[in-house]
Amino acid sequence: MAYPGAGQLGTPDDLNQEKSYSAYRCHMNTVAGNEAIVVHYSDNEHFNIYGLNPGIVKTNIRDNYLGKNSWVSKVLESFIGWFNKSPEQYAEIITPLLTNSALDADNGSFYDNNAKKIPASKGFDKEYADKYIRKSKELLDSKGLW
Repeated sequence: MAYPGAGQLGTPDDLNQEKSYSAYRCHMNTVAGNEAIVVHYSDNEHFNIYGLNPGIVKTNIRDNYLGKNSWVSKVLESFIGWFNKSPEQYAEIITPLLTNSALDADNGSFYDNNAKKIPASKGFDKEYADKYIRKSKELLDSKGLW
């Protein structure tokens, strides 16, 4: 769940941003990582996996970057709340798709904020996703975390 289908391929050769740091690029690595997980595991027979793109939702997730309860965060979240779905509204839209087998949500597919199927990011094929997962495991292993 993040922002799949938005064309963010991340930087699998610099996942930890050790070669060049950018807050935006670092965040987009997590977005690309989420997309990689869906594509990588889409052929798994033991569970279904989906990529969800709810768009911008008022959640205070930006507090980590803007400062918890800062005036900037409060203004931005209020603005977001005026024009975008709440988490509860998004849940009402997406839950039937993911829980009703009659709707046939396709394993490994991506869905937007209206539960409409969207394509994966251009260039995010199985080979690229597998590389992203491999590089993620290598990074975790190099830090003693895998």
